[in-house]
Amino acid sequence: MINELNHVGGRVQDLEASLAFYGGLGAEVVDRLFMPGARVNRVHIQLASSLVELLYHEEPDPQASYGLNHIRFMTDDLDGDYARLMALGYAEISSPRVAGSGQGRLAFLSDPNGVRVELLQRSEEFRIAPITHGPVQEFTHIGIAAPDFAAAVEFYGTHLGMTRVAEDTFRLGPDTLKLIPPPATPIAHLDLHHAHPHALHHRPRQPPHPLPPHRVAGGLCHGCPAAEPVANWIWVFPSAPKRSDFSSDCGWFTPPEPQIRAISPLYPPPSSTGR
Repeated sequence: MINELNHVGGRVQDLEASLAFYGGLGAEVVDRLFMPGARVNRVHIQLASSLVELLYHEEPDPQASYGLNHIRFMTDDLDGDYARLMALGYAEISSPRVAGSGQGRLAFLSDPNGVRVELLQRSEEFRIAPITHGPVQEFTHIGIAAPDFAAAVEFYGTHLGMTRVAEDTFRLGPDTLKLIPPPATPIAHLDLHHAHPHALHHRPRQPPHPLPPHRVAGGLCHGCPAAEPVANWIWVFPSAPKRSDFSSDCGWFTPPEPQIRAISPLYPPPSSTGR
C-alpha cells in the first residue's frame, strides 16, 4: 500500500552552494550519505515539515540536466504496488531493485503526464519534527505538470490513494501535490510560505505604473500595481528561465544552482497560473 508522499528531489551541480541556498531558507540536513559505486552524494534536507532530496554526482557529465526531477512515494508493498500500476498501463522506467544506497528497494514509473515517480520501500525514516524556527513557515505544495488533468486526478487520487483536498490538490502524509496546467515543466515549482519575503529581494522597488502582462516562469504576471507588497510566499522553480523572462519590478533572486530558480514576487500572479 502506498502510504506517504515522501519527497521531491533532483540532481544538483554544486552541492555546497545548494545547501547554503536552502539553508538560507531555514532547511536542515537530516540525512547525508555517499554512494561509492556511482560516486553520488545523497542529501536529504527538510524545510518546515517537508523533505527535498539533493543528488550530487562527483563525476562530471556534460550531458546531465540539473534541477528537481522526481517525486517519491513510500510503500509497504513495492512489488505489489508496482505490479498493480503496470497492469493499469502506466509507463515503466525501472523495475523494483535494491536502492543504490542499500537502504530499501525502489522502482520508477511515469505518471500520465511524464512526471517521474519513485516508489520506495524501506525502514529508515529521515523526516524530523517540523522546523518552526526558520524563515519558511510552511512547505505548501509541490507543483507538478498536468496537461491531462483528468488522467492526473485518476492516477494520484484513485491509484495512488491520495486525498483530494481541493479540485487540483492532493495530500498523502505531511506533503501536498498541486496539479499545474500547461505550460509547466514536470516538476513545476515548490510553493513555500516565507516569514519575511522582503529579505529575499536584492532591491525591491515599486514601478511608476502598472506593467503590461509579462511571462513569469510559465505563468503570466498581469501587471504589478504600484502598491505595497502583499505576498508572503515564494516559488522555487526547477527550470532555468532567462533573466528576460522576469521584470525586476516583480523582484527576483538567483540561488547558486543554475537550474533552480527562486522567485519571490512582490505581487502574486492570478490563480490561473497555478498559484
